[in-house]
Amino acid sequence: MLTLGSACGNGDTSDSSEGNTPKSSPPSSSQPAKPKDPGQVAKEQALVTYEKYWSEMKRAYAQSSTEGTDIEKYAGGLALVRVQQDTKGLKSDGQAFMGDPVVSNSTVTRLGKTQKGAANATISSCIDVSGWDLVNVATQKKEVMPTDRLTKYVNVTSLEQWPDGWKVIENKQAGSSC
Repeated sequence: MLTLGSACGNGDTSDSSEGNTPKSSPPSSSQPAKPKDPGQVAKEQALVTYEKYWSEMKRAYAQSSTEGTDIEKYAGGLALVRVQQDTKGLKSDGQAFMGDPVVSNSTVTRLGKTQKGAANATISSCIDVSGWDLVNVATQKKEVMPTDRLTKYVNVTSLEQWPDGWKVIENKQAGSSC
């Protein structure tokens, strides 16, 4: 006996009786989902930008150049100028940074607005550069660094929300250890 379902089907001979019944959607909750707090969203976006900034800065310092990096997506103002100048200096001195700086305890300590109304944020974090070594590119030997330098320090970073996203605009060592 030929059934209409198999004659019009896709050739699948499995039992498809459950495919012919309409599926009901799961019951909706009695309360609609709460929209995220705009301040929390801004903090999360600023922190993501900060992480990407450090990733791209590390790439730039490893190759002694910002070419081929996305640093301009995540940095602007003084922060971008500093990375560009530092990498030019590294290249002219035949040096690069190898290894990994460790960024931890990143916290948005302030969220506000600029005088022009753009969102801005301050992030405090702990930076450990003890595993990030300045090396001579030709010899791959570590350069001698001052023994009294801070290798684990508090870093304070200023960010602004620009039309194309959040940007690190200033990144500086606070002068204290963490």
